[in-house]
Amino acid sequence: MLEGISIGQLPELDLLKVPFARGSGHNRGGPADNSGSSGNRNSMHIPDSPNKIFVGGVPHDLTDAEIRELLEAFGELRALNIVREAGPDSPCKGFLFCEYVEPAITDVAIQGLNGINIRDRQLAARRSDPDLVDARSSNLAHIAGSAAPLSIDGRRPSPILVLLNAVTEQDLADEAELKEIEIDILEEAKKYGEVLSLHIPRPPAPGDPPVSGLGKIFIEFASAADATAARFRLEGRDFDGNKVACDYLEPDRFHRRDFA
Repeated sequence: MLEGISIGQLPELDLLKVPFARGSGHNRGGPADNSGSSGNRNSMHIPDSPNKIFVGGVPHDLTDAEIRELLEAFGELRALNIVREAGPDSPCKGFLFCEYVEPAITDVAIQGLNGINIRDRQLAARRSDPDLVDARSSNLAHIAGSAAPLSIDGRRPSPILVLLNAVTEQDLADEAELKEIEIDILEEAKKYGEVLSLHIPRPPAPGDPPVSGLGKIFIEFASAADATAARFRLEGRDFDGNKVACDYLEPDRFHRRDFA
């Protein structure tokens, strides 16, 4: 089984004293966007607008690439300001501001980011200034097929998450053990989004052609954002002395069972 993965309750909200939680009324008392001051600039100062998003509870050890991968699972970013502890190379202070190219993505990104658990922290996402909301920022009709996620280190976010080093040759030879693993993975994956299917390739029968993807677990989520949230939580977990790694697979290849 995957050690270190709990099927119990989610951890308590830890938002670096950000006065906001899911279901609360809006609160304008959160941290200010001081991106124009020395040491806090990441990409650019983001002017206040209905589509400027605040994200709190960001783990301090999350790299810039990981932050971008998480955010860009929802669409292309117009601007990103990661507020830092000190200089430009210092760790994230625990919160950031961002804005997407497509205004219609704002609501979907907030809904998707808010409550995600990453490295024992829980994100809180909301508009930076709720009083600036207008009708345009609530229009979700243009989300489908709008902005494609950008690749990060060659890993393009996709609804298909691939787990590596999560099953051994011994597991593959034991159907009962595989069933247990399927149940555990499915229960864990459902914490991060809607799971459409789970596939673990089995070894071929004697005389049958080789099977691609042996040793990998393929999880089909309803969205790339769900898959990205799961990746942040599952990657690096210990499995029989091996560290679980994650990758993405294009949906068309998954449905064709092209795992080579």
